[in-house]
Amino acid sequence: MSGQDDSYSYRITRNTFYNAIARVLGMLISFFLTPYILSHLGVEYFGIWSIVWVLTGYLGLLDLGLGTSFVRYTSLYYARGEKENLRKMMNSGLFFYMVVNTFLLAAVLIFSKPIIHFFNLPAEFKEKAALAMLLGVVSLGLSNLFNVFNSILYGLQRLDLSFKIGVLVSIPLVIGTIFVLESGYGLIGLMYNYIFASLFLLLAGGIATYWILGEIWKIGLIYIRVSMLKKLFRFGLTLQLSQLSQMVSFHYDKMLISHFLGVAQVTYYEIGSKLTLMMRSLPAFMTSAITPAASEMEIKRGLDKVWELYSRGTKYLLIAGIPLFLFITLEAREVIFIWIGKDYQLSTNVVRILSLGFFLNFICSMASSVTWGIGKVDLELKRGFLTIALNLILSLVLIMKFGFIGAAIGTSFSLLIGSLYFLWLFKDSFKKSSGEILLPFLKPIIAGFVSAGVLFFAEKVISPSFMENRGEALLLLCLKGIIFVFIYAVVLLNIRYLDDFDRALLIEKIPVIKNIGKRFKSKRNHLT
Repeated sequence: MSGQDDSYSYRITRNTFYNAIARVLGMLISFFLTPYILSHLGVEYFGIWSIVWVLTGYLGLLDLGLGTSFVRYTSLYYARGEKENLRKMMNSGLFFYMVVNTFLLAAVLIFSKPIIHFFNLPAEFKEKAALAMLLGVVSLGLSNLFNVFNSILYGLQRLDLSFKIGVLVSIPLVIGTIFVLESGYGLIGLMYNYIFASLFLLLAGGIATYWILGEIWKIGLIYIRVSMLKKLFRFGLTLQLSQLSQMVSFHYDKMLISHFLGVAQVTYYEIGSKLTLMMRSLPAFMTSAITPAASEMEIKRGLDKVWELYSRGTKYLLIAGIPLFLFITLEAREVIFIWIGKDYQLSTNVVRILSLGFFLNFICSMASSVTWGIGKVDLELKRGFLTIALNLILSLVLIMKFGFIGAAIGTSFSLLIGSLYFLWLFKDSFKKSSGEILLPFLKPIIAGFVSAGVLFFAEKVISPSFMENRGEALLLLCLKGIIFVFIYAVVLLNIRYLDDFDRALLIEKIPVIKNIGKRFKSKRNHLT
């Protein structure tokens, strides 16, 4: 392995490691807070809370892709030593977001009533829903400003700093959530808590970028350039369609369910959707470091090295993603019972239907990060158009015909077709064969289905029908998870999916594994 390859591997692995911890921490917080928030807000207000974040997510798309452009151009400017352009980019971005935030606040104040009316809320919930939406936009505005600083950290491949900021902010966020709910402040108190957390996030992000950029970090109107914004928009607008397709796929159904079936049904769909999104997010930490790395690698090493980066990254995604999605799909009923309680088993089918579409969409995330990094954004544009068109039509038609479950079917099918189309475009852009794209899937799929098959038949023989005690159910689920992962790992190792480079990367580059290896080697030398 060359020194330059080693440097790339180290930075990517280090950033991936820190992002993995951040993802796991975020998922644990969401996992434990969701049932807590649901129990304090109730089904209706929890549904409103979900819809508020769906709306702010859509409003966040009005940044026209600026955040994604920041990552790419920070990497480019820093690699070229263009300090003045970095300063202009940061100031232009902050100015743009301040203008957008002002526009969003005005728009919500003017149009809040017709928006609330669309969701068919009972009269007693409308006033609080409108206030919650306004507070959500304030939180979004602060987060937009933070994204300027955070995108710069990502572009500089300093995910370790981004991780530390996230950990610092999560502490007051969790404490604040518990305080406002236990004090009886309900939905509105929860929204104010998010505003304070977003403000803390913004301050921490500004301090971190100031510390790392030094003299480059200067704020002033003289550094704002319309030409800089135009350059960022040209790149970002195409990627924004991809973000829109993600938003439509992950959240459009909740809006339809509220309109046609009532806000209480949103809660049941949200639980299933949230669990599936958490599955998708957990292994996705592997892709966060890829965009800036691919951008730098294309400039210094060429597209062949970028393809190698994609191939290895996808291999690791498959190793992590296949067992996770298969196990949760098989055990969805038990997981939801342990997590939320047995009154929410309606969400089980949502998990099982969404899993296939979300899995393939997740596997495409490595290819997607590479295309962002090297500027092949037209592929995302085509995928986005197809996914949005399918989802808008299918979800509407199927929810009217099949109700609650129709929404999940429309979303999963749209994601599946859009992801397959994107992989086909991706392999053509690199002049690769279908086999080079699909072959890496074969061995982990075999290992996954062998593990799932053993677990399925074992449950039929020895497992009780359905436990009423959540503690006992958790212990049994953990036992089944250990068995599943053990069988999966044994099969995967025996069919030789990992090569020498993979093993060296795991042992030498990941801090935890490296330290364990050193201690083991030290003890072995001491004994001999």
